[in-house]
Amino acid sequence: MLWLLLFTLPAQATEWSGQVHAVTDIPFLVGARGQVEGPARLRLNTTLGWMPRPYVNLLNDVVVAFGGYDDFTADLIEAALQNSLVWRTHVGWRPLEAGWFVEAGYGLATLGGGVGAAEVVEAATGQDLGDDTAGLGFDLRTTSHMVDVVSGYEHTWRRLVIRADLGGSFTVGARSSVERQFPTPRRGELADMVEDGAEQYLDDTLKRWAHSPTLGLAVGIRLGPVE
Repeated sequence: MLWLLLFTLPAQATEWSGQVHAVTDIPFLVGARGQVEGPARLRLNTTLGWMPRPYVNLLNDVVVAFGGYDDFTADLIEAALQNSLVWRTHVGWRPLEAGWFVEAGYGLATLGGGVGAAEVVEAATGQDLGDDTAGLGFDLRTTSHMVDVVSGYEHTWRRLVIRADLGGSFTVGARSSVERQFPTPRRGELADMVEDGAEQYLDDTLKRWAHSPTLGLAVGIRLGPVE
């Protein structure tokens, strides 16, 4: 049946084509995308970019505004996610000659992070180092796994492509690393407990609250036959 469907499709629908885009998916990444589209207008694309700090702040502002977590936790997540490498791969379908499309896929944010003040870690997690923590910090990093769904429209004029989409991204897994950036001759066991507690707290918080609507904007060029 599949071969019969492909045989009866218009010629344009059975040709292979490609696209490359400069893209931003707010609030997750700024980067570049490559895409191929084949028979029945089925498509596969992959996007690689980085998560700027303002995007992390926007994600935090939305969750804080809805009462998901407090400002201390927002600072913790900012430190753990900022400047992460973000990779998203989607499969999709453009059902009509017009440019409306739907896509779904997987997203990964990793290899970012920064230093969070010890007092912020303590306040957010409820852990306590027991001594004066002024000037002490923890190195915070996290890897987040996400499921993405988007729907949008792309307009092609000869080889120029302009695309906009709305969607959602939902964190389904997270693995965080929290490491102290100070010697602990007198508080080593306490620091170990704080690290373990902060890692679990970050993982649980991201899986519970790091879900967001997305706005995608892209400009690119079409490769292959021109419709």
